[in-house]
Amino acid sequence: MSKNRVRARIRRHPMQPVEFDRQGVARFKPNAIIRFLLKQGLFDLNRIADMSFPDEDRAQLAQLIGYSVGGFADLSYVSPRLARQAQGRADRLPAIATASSPESAAETSAGDPA
Repeated sequence: MSKNRVRARIRRHPMQPVEFDRQGVARFKPNAIIRFLLKQGLFDLNRIADMSFPDEDRAQLAQLIGYSVGGFADLSYVSPRLARQAQGRADRLPAIATASSPESAAETSAGDPA
């Protein structure tokens, strides 16, 4: 294996796990530390958007903040390959009851916070 192939594999960011949120939307599992920093105002996504970062890092940040898989595919810095990979993970998730189903309505009325 050439050195270039080894470097390419090392530089790739891992993909965050994909899960359904309470509304049945497939999202990347958010990183609690990144969400905390965002809520504290320690960084601003609009400011980051104006800065010069590699697309791969921008795509990783979108995953870490819990972006929806559908919205992720629409981001200009997400490659078609990465978007297909994320959608594939979402497609393999077990089916869940959606918010409009009787099962989920019963769970919500039983005290599950929205």
